[in-house]
Amino acid sequence: MVTISRRNRSPWVWIVLVGVALLVIGGLRLASPRVLASSPQDGLTEAANDTIISVTFSRPMDSASVQGHFNVRPTVPGRFVWQGDEMQFVPSQPWPDGAKVQISLSAGALSRLFLPLLEGRNWSFEVGAPRLIYAAQAQGGAQLFDRDLSDAAGEALTKAPLAVLDYAVASETGDLVYLTSAVKGGQAVHRVDVRSGQDEFLMDCPTQGCRRLQLSPDGLWLTLETQSNPAGNPTGPGEVWAAPTDGSQNPLRLGERSHDLRNALWSADSKLAAYDATGQVMLVFAGPPDFHLVAEIPNKLGEMGAWSSDGQFLVYPEIVFVDQTGTPAPTFSGAPEFYSHLFRFDTATGGVTDLSGQEGGLIEDASPAYSPDGKWIAFARKSLEPARWTLGRQLWLMRSDGSQSRRLTSQPIMNYSNFAWRPDSARLVYVQSDQSDPSRPPELGWLDVISGQTHSLLVGGYAPKWIP
Repeated sequence: MVTISRRNRSPWVWIVLVGVALLVIGGLRLASPRVLASSPQDGLTEAANDTIISVTFSRPMDSASVQGHFNVRPTVPGRFVWQGDEMQFVPSQPWPDGAKVQISLSAGALSRLFLPLLEGRNWSFEVGAPRLIYAAQAQGGAQLFDRDLSDAAGEALTKAPLAVLDYAVASETGDLVYLTSAVKGGQAVHRVDVRSGQDEFLMDCPTQGCRRLQLSPDGLWLTLETQSNPAGNPTGPGEVWAAPTDGSQNPLRLGERSHDLRNALWSADSKLAAYDATGQVMLVFAGPPDFHLVAEIPNKLGEMGAWSSDGQFLVYPEIVFVDQTGTPAPTFSGAPEFYSHLFRFDTATGGVTDLSGQEGGLIEDASPAYSPDGKWIAFARKSLEPARWTLGRQLWLMRSDGSQSRRLTSQPIMNYSNFAWRPDSARLVYVQSDQSDPSRPPELGWLDVISGQTHSLLVGGYAPKWIP
């Protein structure tokens, strides 16, 4: 009988054990979760200050475990959102301008099968400063310019041969389109890359008389407002057209064909409001592609207002009469019978609130603008009482519920309008115009919301908007 000694048996046992161990380790590595993708791209510069961080895994993960292994510097408040195997960190306040954001996901985060993430990931991106876009006269007509509040001068962003007629910015992506007269006749829409300056033709205006542009927050849809001219009438009814910016379908005309539709305005969640002057009602449409009507808001004034940053509320000016507000009837000679208040429509409940009514008195409120953080509304106000009357509307600020209103400017001959909030809600750009001297050009200025200090920015600038 042949036997194998312990000494002869040992190497084979070790080989088998090592082989089994390698198989187990290999199996664990194959079964363990991995990071498939992360964003933003490592080393990205000039990132928007509302950039969302995302991580995609190869396996379903235990959300609490992953979030416990996730770290970001500098620290900002935010929330985690899970979509399948993707985790997103959505900041609730902007990343600091110029900051280098460093992200770390350490090894050890568990999958739902309690298998660990064997390899972590580290990456970073740099936050750029938001840029201010505005229009100003240049050789050959109006052009768009790009600058920061600290810049000494703006840089030309467009060189349209026949001037820029209007422009729009997508609030999420920073995409920019502008309307210009075409050399061949009519009007055309162009898109320009703010960083590279590359300019490209996007589409022709669907009819003659295009006059106003708006972009959906994601930049995928565009609205064009046109003025029809039946029988040569230059004041024909307005039309609102919606079209995808990729040209995948023809423009769609919104509203009833015989009605005068104007002042289209996108919400952050891609609802679309427009004013039906024929029916004296503001229409609220669901987002693309069907644009079905979801709400009608009676309105006689016809001036579009502003959406809240979450798309729930629409604030707009409306005519009110003295006997509608409970305000004592004015006794002075020539007292107005009506004035304007700001109202807030709640898309969730259909309720309407008079935000100006908390102040009382004879006031004329207009031009509301929600701050990006949703806490404040900037607006223009003029008192119609003789002792407080001013030639121009002054800049005011109030809480989003209408409380704590306060005046921020005291220039009686100046009219303040075109309010544009910086994405961090800390500064507000405006246009001021001298109501006593129509020949004086408009002037861009800005306000530090915390200190209340106003600053002159540029004479001759108008139509300010921010690129996030």
